Amino acid sequence: MMNDECLRNVPREWVDWIPLLKDFHDSHSEESAYAIAQGFLDAAYRSAEEEGWYADLEACLS
Repeated sequence: MMNDECLRNVPREWVDWIPLLKDFHDSHSEESAYAIAQGFLDAAYRSAEEEGWYADLEACLS
């Protein structure tokens, strides 16, 4: 279960994606799902780093 507190600084356009990213981040059950998820995860990390919410993303994915 993810704590909503980690979402407080996450840009609105990413909020709906975070639970999906967390599921992919945690499971990696299929190679194709992993590749798709990795693309989203990489984009989230880039955005988070550029926009200053990297720690929040890390908290959401932990």
